[in-house]
Amino acid sequence: MLGSLPEREYDRKMNPEIERLLYQLDVVVADVQGLAECAGADFTRRPAPGRWSPAEAIEHLNLTARLALPKFEAAIEKARAAERFHPGPYTYGVVERWFLARMEPPVRGFRFKAPRGMQPGAELEAGRVTADFADLHGRLRELLKASDGLDLARVKVESAFSRWIRYSLGMGFWLLLAHDRRHVWQAREALRQIQKGAAAQ
Repeated sequence: MLGSLPEREYDRKMNPEIERLLYQLDVVVADVQGLAECAGADFTRRPAPGRWSPAEAIEHLNLTARLALPKFEAAIEKARAAERFHPGPYTYGVVERWFLARMEPPVRGFRFKAPRGMQPGAELEAGRVTADFADLHGRLRELLKASDGLDLARVKVESAFSRWIRYSLGMGFWLLLAHDRRHVWQAREALRQIQKGAAAQ
């Protein structure tokens, strides 16, 4: 179900943290594509009433990215204008690192209710969902490249979930990709339950 892992390219001129984030991005895009191909018609089916389909889990990521990416873009433009550069390595705070650890899958008790604006509709077309995911992550790739050289620990970015929450720019990227993995895991679990139910019939 996992797509073939993309070949990892090392750019010695790029900050190592940005390079790692770019590879994580490539992996999650390949994973979503592989999941959709394996799921077929089951991609838009729900495993149970009130549970998200695999497509809904990925569409939630699209909705999140549409809100988050403009905030990253604004933070990057402001930081570049102010010449807030630092070569790294970067150190992030205890609270940010704690939150990141609990964002990663598998989900074990630490759950969040998606805000209203990030809840997907039930009627989704699989091809559009996956194409939007790839397009949005193409934009994220460009923002990561634009962040190369910035002080990822001191530059701040507003959370997509609340204007009252701000993260270090680098941690914002780590969290966004961990959030991707969390819901790709959710989509994979939904598909497993759908296929298990079909096999039992």
